Amino acid sequence: MALAVPAAEIAMEAGDSKSANIALLGAFSQLPGAPLSREDLEKILTQRFKGAVLEINQRAFAMGCKAAGKGAV
Repeated sequence: MALAVPAAEIAMEAGDSKSANIALLGAFSQLPGAPLSREDLEKILTQRFKGAVLEINQRAFAMGCKAAGKGAV
């Protein structure tokens, strides 16, 4: 299975181009057999980031999760 995830676009829409990797992490969490669940990764985000950066990363992560459902190639 391959996914086409517009991570840069998602990151900009979420609020910061630097969150592209978090968008990809969200998409990755939706793959069958991913070693960490969406819930586990969301918890890690809240432990790692604070304030506005957390909010941007949470948006990017959620948008990446959603994009994974649309982007299977």
